[in-house]
Amino acid sequence: MKRLFPLILAFLSFLTPAFARNYTPTECRVVGNTNSRIYHTPGGRSYAKMLRENQKGDNQECFKTEAAARAAGYRHSKR
Repeated sequence: MKRLFPLILAFLSFLTPAFARNYTPTECRVVGNTNSRIYHTPGGRSYAKMLRENQKGDNQECFKTEAAARAAGYRHSKR
């Protein structure tokens, strides 16, 4: 078992990037941060950052409209 554990960890770390998701502006007009429950729109300060891959895990949620984001319990970013 001691020999198997490092192999399992190596395998899981190899799979981790596959769970992250990079969105494009055409498929994600409004992007929400699932941790903060804040959504970002094009032209906003953090919009492009939220579209890029999140190194800590996938905490992005896409919406087609701001109304859909608000209905899901998100609020607009202040910046």
